[in-house]
Amino acid sequence: MGNTQRKFHSKGGGSKAEDRETQKQKESNESGLKKGTSEKKRQKRLSDHEGEVNGYLQSDQKSESSEAEISRSQGAGSQSAGGGSSTSLPPTAAKLKSEGNELFKSGQFGEAVLKYSEAIDCVIGLGESSPDDLSVLYSNRAACYLKEGNCSDCIQDCNRALELQPFSLKPLLRRAMANESMERYRQAYIDYKTVLQIDSSIQAANDSANR
Repeated sequence: MGNTQRKFHSKGGGSKAEDRETQKQKESNESGLKKGTSEKKRQKRLSDHEGEVNGYLQSDQKSESSEAEISRSQGAGSQSAGGGSSTSLPPTAAKLKSEGNELFKSGQFGEAVLKYSEAIDCVIGLGESSPDDLSVLYSNRAACYLKEGNCSDCIQDCNRALELQPFSLKPLLRRAMANESMERYRQAYIDYKTVLQIDSSIQAANDSANR
């Protein structure tokens, strides 16, 4: 009888030990599951945050003022003259364009006009077909005229640029600004609205159109 009781207690003790071990395994599994779920959530939050930041940067870049965009485009022009399938300027014209960009950035707008004019004459004189590059040259020279307050010549160059490359944003913005300066509000409004149809995130065009 005594042996039976000892066996019973021993069996009961073993059962409790097994229960404790099972409980530990369960808690460990739950802990691992929670950790894995938490890690997935954290990665998702990081991914979402990265998307928000990228979206914000893209939106912020697009919504810069048109004047800042015009100034920056001159610097970008020297980079585009270096090569790439979209650039087919003759070496002489490319050099003149680059010099014009540097003069524009340093505020020497009259001298930049001369460089861009030489580049335009060079391209036209050679009879090479590069409408996109020629459009950029006219647009760059228009930016110089706009800086000098020569709105009439600015509009003429923007017209030429848009004939070569229709619906290009920079010539549209420059022509709109020139027309607005000359109090030709209807023409300016049309260009601003055209810009917004191409890219509705350009805040400068939106503000000007509302004004």
